[in-house]
Amino acid sequence: MLFDARGVLLLRRHIAPHFFHRYLWNQLPVKVEGVAVPPQVNRLHVLGGAVDREEDGRAIGALRWHYADGTDRQTEIIYGQHLRSWWMSRDSGVPSEAAIAWQGSNPTAREQGTEVRIFQFTLANPRPEETVDCVSLHSTMANTALFIIALTISEDATAS
Repeated sequence: MLFDARGVLLLRRHIAPHFFHRYLWNQLPVKVEGVAVPPQVNRLHVLGGAVDREEDGRAIGALRWHYADGTDRQTEIIYGQHLRSWWMSRDSGVPSEAAIAWQGSNPTAREQGTEVRIFQFTLANPRPEETVDCVSLHSTMANTALFIIALTISEDATAS
C-alpha cells in the first residue's frame, strides 16, 4: 500500500505532561474538518500513532464520515486496537488490529536509547453505499494525542 507522507496532523490531548509544553499543546486543534476523500470509499487506511501511553480500549480520537445526504457517522480510533504510543520505551505492545508500518530512530529517540514506530490501521466506512463528501478527525481529549501522517483509500470492500 502506498502513502504520501509529507506532513503530520497532530491533535490536542487533555493536558500536557509538563508545564513548559502546555502553551504549545493548547495551540493544537481539537479537530480537523473537511478532509477531502473520493466520493466512493469503502475503507480508509491510516498511518499514525499516539504520542504517549493511554489505557487500552480508550478512544483517543474519531474519524467522522460526512455523507452527501447530510448525515454523518463516527468511527472511533481506539488505543491498543488501532495504535499505541510511538515510543517503544513507553509501550512496546502491538495493537490488535494494526501493523507496525515503520520502526526506527530519530535524534531524540537515540538520546533516550529507544526507538519509535508508526502504525498502519484500517477504518471501514459504516455506509459504503453512500457518497462521502469529506471526513473529519477529532480528538477525544484523552491523556495522549493522536497523530496522523497519511491517509489513503480503497474502494474494494475486500482490501485490508
